[in-house]
Amino acid sequence: KFWIDDRLSAILWARETLDSDTIILDTETTGLRHYDNVEVIELAVINVSGEVLYNQRFKPIYKIPRGATEIHKITDKAVAKMPSFKDEYQKIYAMLNGKKIIAYNSPFDSEVINRTCQLYQLVEPCCRWECAMRAFQAFKGGSWDRLPGGTHGALDDCRAVLNLLNAMAKDEFP
Repeated sequence: KFWIDDRLSAILWARETLDSDTIILDTETTGLRHYDNVEVIELAVINVSGEVLYNQRFKPIYKIPRGATEIHKITDKAVAKMPSFKDEYQKIYAMLNGKKIIAYNSPFDSEVINRTCQLYQLVEPCCRWECAMRAFQAFKGGSWDRLPGGTHGALDDCRAVLNLLNAMAKDEFP
């Protein structure tokens, strides 16, 4: 089980993560809660070298609520001609299944990916999720905080997580 409870363990975790084949993932979604109609509308994945492995928006089943659009700026019009999550799922599954995945607030990202799979009746990928937000909390000795450098764009947020990992590995406060 993923457990980091102090600054030193966060630093060691960041160093180990950066020296592995771990991937960093972020999603943008149709909502913030785990309701039946919350689904992934943007997914980005990078490796710990910063290489973009995947970056795609999706046309959702449901309309994007105004509150969600206010956060990530993704509109129904912007995704109207995009593929669905289901259309891209073979690639997504192959990329995620069996991997160690880092996300900022990984319980949310893992749940929304699983919820989206359920909406489309797809097999959920089996992944090992670890949470950069929890590690950062232990590192700085505080409570929840926004992702330093995060913009609510999936690819930008993946890069912000990588920057955070690099800063923690060097024992620097981002």
